[in-house]
Amino acid sequence: MQSVIKKIFSYCVFADLPSDSYKTYRDEARTHNIECIKAFGYVSMLTGIILLFLHTFISTIKLDTVPYIILAAVGTLMTITASIILPKYPRAVFPALYISYYVLIFFCAGLGLKNETIPGTMICLILITVPCMMMDVPWKLSTLSFGTGTAFIICSYFIKEHGAFVYDLSNIIATLLINLYFIPHIQKYKYSELITEAELRRERDTDSLTHINNKSSSEKLITEYLSKPDSLQAAFMMIDIDNFKSINDTYGHAVGDQALTAISEVIADCCRKTDIYGRFGGDEFIILLPGVENTMAAQKKAAELVESVRKKFIVPFDNEGEMISLTVSVGISMFPTDGHTAEELLIAADKALYKVKNKGKNGYSMF
Repeated sequence: MQSVIKKIFSYCVFADLPSDSYKTYRDEARTHNIECIKAFGYVSMLTGIILLFLHTFISTIKLDTVPYIILAAVGTLMTITASIILPKYPRAVFPALYISYYVLIFFCAGLGLKNETIPGTMICLILITVPCMMMDVPWKLSTLSFGTGTAFIICSYFIKEHGAFVYDLSNIIATLLINLYFIPHIQKYKYSELITEAELRRERDTDSLTHINNKSSSEKLITEYLSKPDSLQAAFMMIDIDNFKSINDTYGHAVGDQALTAISEVIADCCRKTDIYGRFGGDEFIILLPGVENTMAAQKKAAELVESVRKKFIVPFDNEGEMISLTVSVGISMFPTDGHTAEELLIAADKALYKVKNKGKNGYSMF
């Protein structure tokens, strides 16, 4: 019994997904919700305009047109906000999303409570469709739906006749029960799609052996950074494992793969979150260090990397007593001094790399 209750609780709260999934894919959820706000805005704007036109055409009472004017104006504001402001201020997306939700709810609730003898049906449609369109943690959307539904029933109890209230009560209860199932189900489907897409991107952009960026994704990320008009100065490094062919020939490709993995781990440990790094191919790696503005800082970073690799050892699978030391050579070029594109920086760093190779390896050199 406890396991059944726990399973139901997990489904209603997080839709059987890991709780950190909602944090991991928050940026994707923001993008989706911006489109939702646009849709809410278009619907509100068109609904307000249509109702205003119909009401003006049918009735001569001008006072009642005010809610429709407000709805059309708010819908226009929502659309403009979602199109222009929210992409620049992502943290405001979720507050704006819930404000948009309340705009639709208040308007539909107002229509539903306007006549004390007629049950409100539009609000039930909104309570079912709108939360399912949004993207957020299931329990938040379910709580939102339950809260607004309960508030409507309380208002209906005090405003409407008994028959209309009973009809509203039965409709809202049915709506909330439907939401109890569909909101977690739809959120699970949406986030599962994001997880699947992320896994496919990782497979496409990640080197299968070292699990860091592969050549194409590294070049793409570096090109995107360099093409930004506000890009900071940066250092570009090309790294080559010394005597890698000898390791492969002597100990086999499995040990060579072990060496590549070990170097990629050192690079990952030495890099910041803002740095771009990946396996360029074979035994070569590349790094872009944004914000490194002078050659002294670049050389200091290269020296740190070379020393970290020098302290790294691997043990062959077939000879646990033997330790193989690893060293690397690093060529450095500077953006924008030595090049404005990834290709130009790569050529310059490659030339610097061969200077190190000619001097005996296990070091670094500027272009």
